[in-house]
Amino acid sequence: NDNKTPNSQKEKTDNDSSTPTLTPESNMEAFTQKLMKKRLDKSAGKRLHRRTHGKVAFTTLAQTVGKRWRELPEEKKKKYRELAEMDRARYRNEKQARGKALREEAKRQRKEAAARAAAAAAASR
Repeated sequence: NDNKTPNSQKEKTDNDSSTPTLTPESNMEAFTQKLMKKRLDKSAGKRLHRRTHGKVAFTTLAQTVGKRWRELPEEKKKKYRELAEMDRARYRNEKQARGKALREEAKRQRKEAAARAAAAAAASR
């Protein structure tokens, strides 16, 4: 299929248009990514603390992440800061590319509208 989008982009459609627009996936701190992956890893087995619905409250998760970050040695923090900077750079690049694509599409649509208006004016003469 020629309309495939890269995995790092989400496809969205506007209600007033059937043309999909690509939005870059937001960046996430690398340490948070690691913890989320670890949390979603099914091979780790059951968590010790488990509520009946099987979910941890966001505030509890945020407190746990913050505590672990504060306890993390500086050399390990450096690794996660570098990963986060790489993700921020990826996000900025995708955002710039999307902006450029949207500007080019708007320019193309303006040209088409001008051509239709010129054709309609010529036809009415």
